[in-house]
Amino acid sequence: MKRKLTEKMFPNFKGINIKHCTRYIRFIESRPERKLVKETGYEIHHIIPKSLGGADEDYNLIKLTYREHFIAHLILWKLYGRGPMCKAFFFMTKRVKNSNHYSRLKEEFSLSQKGALNPRYGKSPYEKMSDEQKEKLFQHLRCVWARKSRDEIERMTRKRLESLRNRTPEEKEKTREKKSNSSSGEKNGFFNKKHNEEARQKISKGNTGKRRSEKEKALLSQRNRGSKNSMYGRTYYSIWEKKYGKDKAEKKLVELKEKLSIAHKGKTLGPNNGMWNKIPKNALNIFWVEENKTFSSLSRLAKESNISPYLIRKIIYNNHKLEGYTFIICGEG
Repeated sequence: MKRKLTEKMFPNFKGINIKHCTRYIRFIESRPERKLVKETGYEIHHIIPKSLGGADEDYNLIKLTYREHFIAHLILWKLYGRGPMCKAFFFMTKRVKNSNHYSRLKEEFSLSQKGALNPRYGKSPYEKMSDEQKEKLFQHLRCVWARKSRDEIERMTRKRLESLRNRTPEEKEKTREKKSNSSSGEKNGFFNKKHNEEARQKISKGNTGKRRSEKEKALLSQRNRGSKNSMYGRTYYSIWEKKYGKDKAEKKLVELKEKLSIAHKGKTLGPNNGMWNKIPKNALNIFWVEENKTFSSLSRLAKESNISPYLIRKIIYNNHKLEGYTFIICGEG
């Protein structure tokens, strides 16, 4: 694809040296579209420099060999003189005599940093950083994002979201497994650790009284409905079987059932039952057949009959028989 450049595309084009501007345009347009690879060595050059407002877009980027990159910055320095281009070229020319010297130096340096020769080979870049290095990186990234326009940030965000939405089921499963493996077992930062009492109280206090609005509930429900739910079509057993094998999966399933049994033991009987001393919303009256009386609440019936609400519910719903006590729920809300 041929690039069509004009003098007016360059910032402050009225004050620049037209001779060197024309020379730079011819130089860029004369570079053929080549499939340069890392082995042969290349550098990505911003046609309109970033320091002068150039964008990180394909139309403003070109692959150049080390020698061509050196020449491009030489022309830009002559084009703009003092300023950012002077500084950029100055750092390129440190201990370098000419473009051939620069090209050879870059190639040798590239080879000296490959594989096991690289001092950071096999190390995680972020984990091995000192706190000072991490802080410098954080400040640098803040500056990089600050230089980007709001439209550019929104465009990048939309592009990223679109790529996530268009993933195939295989890609989604692969990402899910990768995340799971990276934070499971000893790799998890909270492995073999527990919250102390103070932390538990803080968490409890922070969550007390929190209620989601109907809008938030509807949104969460929509996000996790059907195939969007991470557990859609899956069970804990199927996940464990794939991850640990059939024998270990069966053991974990037995352990889970035991834990649930202990956790729910005694919680669904008597006062622990959520429906204790309540009648369904669609039931208005309870009829006592033997006495031919109707009661508008379970508590009134319990008071009149001298039997517990628990036993009344048992008679109504579990067909429990007790002489002289026959109850029927009647009426609809």
